[in-house]
Amino acid sequence: MAAAEHTHTHTLSLSLSLSLGFNALKRFARRRAQKRQTPIIAAALWAVEALEQRVMLTGAPAFVSLTPGANLAITGSSGAYTAELISGGMTVNQNFNSLAAWQNLILKVDGGTAVAFNSPQTLGALNLDPGSTVNVTRGDGSYATGSNLLDLHSLSFDPAARLDLGDSDMILHNGGSGGFAVLEARATAAFDGGKWDLSGLASSAAADPARPNPMGLGVVLGSSLPSGAFDGMTVNPNDVDVKYTLAGDVDLNGTVNLIDYHAHKE
Repeated sequence: MAAAEHTHTHTLSLSLSLSLGFNALKRFARRRAQKRQTPIIAAALWAVEALEQRVMLTGAPAFVSLTPGANLAITGSSGAYTAELISGGMTVNQNFNSLAAWQNLILKVDGGTAVAFNSPQTLGALNLDPGSTVNVTRGDGSYATGSNLLDLHSLSFDPAARLDLGDSDMILHNGGSGGFAVLEARATAAFDGGKWDLSGLASSAAADPARPNPMGLGVVLGSSLPSGAFDGMTVNPNDVDVKYTLAGDVDLNGTVNLIDYHAHKE
C-alpha cells in the first residue's frame, strides 16, 4: 500500500504542476484575446483548456472511474484535496479515506452530474449543487449495521439535489440542530408517499416493493440515541445520524419495540 501511495503522490504532483503551467498559458492567451480577439487565439485557448482537463483526470485514484467525456478537476495538496465533478458521471469503488493522501477530501458535485459510491465513504465535505445526484450502491439490505456508511464531516445540500442512500446509513459529524433540520426536511421532501423518487435525501431501497417490511430513513441527533452508539461508532451528541431502518424505529437500533412506542407518544 505504501508503494502505491508513493507512486500516486508523484502522479498528483505532476498533475498539479502541469495545472499551474496551464493556468499561466490561459492567462497569457486571455491577455492576448483582450488586445485582439482572433480565431487562432480562441482556438489556442480552447486547446489549452481541453488538454488541461485530460491531464487533471490522471490525478484521480485508480478506484475512480469516469464516464466518457466526464470532467473531474482536482486541486489542493496531499491530505487536503478538493475534487469537483464538473460534468459527466463518476463511480467510486473504494473509500477515499483508505489512502492517506485522500483523507479529508472535499467532494463537489456540480449540477447535472452523478456520483455512485460502491463502498463506504469518509469525506471531509460533500457539496451537492442543484440538479446533482449521489447514489450509494445498495448492498445486502441489512438494516442492523448499514451496507455502505457515508461518513461526513461537512455537508452542503441544495434542496434541488438528490442523495439516495439506498440501504445504507449516514452520519454528519457535529451537524447540530441545524444539520438535523436540513436532513429531516430533505428526507421529507424526497419521501413522496413512500415512492422516495423526488429531490432530497432518499432511499430507493425503502421504495422497493419486494422489501419484507415497511422501511424508511430515520434522522436523529446523537443525543437522542440511548446507547450513544451508531453503526458501531461512539457518537457525539451533536452528530446527525441517518439510518435505513424499519418504519417506527425511533432509536435507530434496527428494531421496533416498546421503547419506540413510548418515544412516539412523547
